[in-house]
Amino acid sequence: MRSLCVDWASAVDGIEHTYDVQKATLAVLFGMVNSSHWRPHIVTEKWKLLEYFTLVPDDSQPLRRCIDDPELMKAIANMENPAAMVL
Repeated sequence: MRSLCVDWASAVDGIEHTYDVQKATLAVLFGMVNSSHWRPHIVTEKWKLLEYFTLVPDDSQPLRRCIDDPELMKAIANMENPAAMVL
C-alpha cells in the first residue's frame, strides 16, 4: 500500500495540475483519507492537495464520505502530521 501511495504521489507530481487533474487527484486522496487502511500510507506532502478542496463540488461522493465520517477528524488528529489536521 505504501509503495502504491508513493507511486501515486510521484505521478501526481509529474503531471500538470489542471482543474480536471486537481479534481481527480482529490477524489483519489479523499478515498484514501476516508480509509483507515490507506490513510497511514498517504505520502506526507500529498496532504497539501487538500488546499484544492474548494474545487470539488459539494455533492462529491468522496468528499461527502469524509465530511460524514465522525471518526475521521480524530483519526487525522492522531496522525503524526500536523499539516493534515490544519488542511
